[in-house]
Amino acid sequence: MNKKKSRTKVTDVFNITSKLRECDAISINGICGRVETLTKRYPLELWDAIHSKGSKISLVRTAYFKLKKAVFVIDPERVLITEKLHELHKSKRKLIKEINQEIKKVNGKINDELISSNRREIANLNKLIKSLEKQSFFYSTRSPVI
Repeated sequence: MNKKKSRTKVTDVFNITSKLRECDAISINGICGRVETLTKRYPLELWDAIHSKGSKISLVRTAYFKLKKAVFVIDPERVLITEKLHELHKSKRKLIKEINQEIKKVNGKINDELISSNRREIANLNKLIKSLEKQSFFYSTRSPVI
């Protein structure tokens, strides 16, 4: 009995996750190696590959934390921008959830003021997210000063 239905039978038997561990091999932009090696030698390339739009690369928490520390030493602005983007997306999801709960109310009157204020907040968050994504793109295309 599995609580979560897996995509393949292999994951049922071996409990394989889609997240990469430090010992797993990966290839990024022609650079091949283990995640641990890439974290030490090419942390910015790995960071950019993880945070690029549509990326399917994901690390377990411990590996991501080590990568984050390595990138912060080289280019702290990248880490700070990524954290800020994460917080903005998180607050946007929370506002959308609040709107949906208000719309799905069965008993009682729908609070239109709350919905419209949340939609304005979401519009403001979208503007902030776009500006930070442009800034993030700028930082990912330039080489850091070491």
